[in-house]
Amino acid sequence: MIMVKYNFDEIIERRNTDCLKWDSVEERWHKKNLLPMWVADMDFRTPPFLMDALNKRNEHEVLGYARRPEEWYKSIIYWFKKRYGWNIKAENIGFVPGIVVGLCHALRCFTKPGDKVLIMPPVYFPFRLQILAAGCKLVNCNLKLKDGAAGENASNKKLQIAESNLSWILRISAKR
Repeated sequence: MIMVKYNFDEIIERRNTDCLKWDSVEERWHKKNLLPMWVADMDFRTPPFLMDALNKRNEHEVLGYARRPEEWYKSIIYWFKKRYGWNIKAENIGFVPGIVVGLCHALRCFTKPGDKVLIMPPVYFPFRLQILAAGCKLVNCNLKLKDGAAGENASNKKLQIAESNLSWILRISAKR
């Protein structure tokens, strides 16, 4: 495999391009001079091999619904087997177009308005917004800083679980 060198120092102006990250700063945070630090929307050029694949697909000019090929299922089954030792079947694999949409569906399936949902900030802000949009009440259990890393505050979590009559706990793990 040939390693391509990317210029991560190139500044690409994205303001006034309908970019949610840059064009919503003032509306969302009520300040103009903030630097939005996002994980999923980084300001790097899309790699040429991805642009080539997208351009090739767009040459057809009819962009209807696509099916998921067998390789899609096989790659997911392989990943879960290798990562967790799980044996899953293709018929048990569903598709959602993104994690925020998936969370939205899960909230609507497993909670009802007024239910309490525990989160452990810092949490990706769209997760918090989806919980509120579902009519649920947030219960915050802040992470505890230990040896320079954020970790669960187990005693606080136990207390909040006992006192809050929770319906759901949203636990985000950064472990890979």
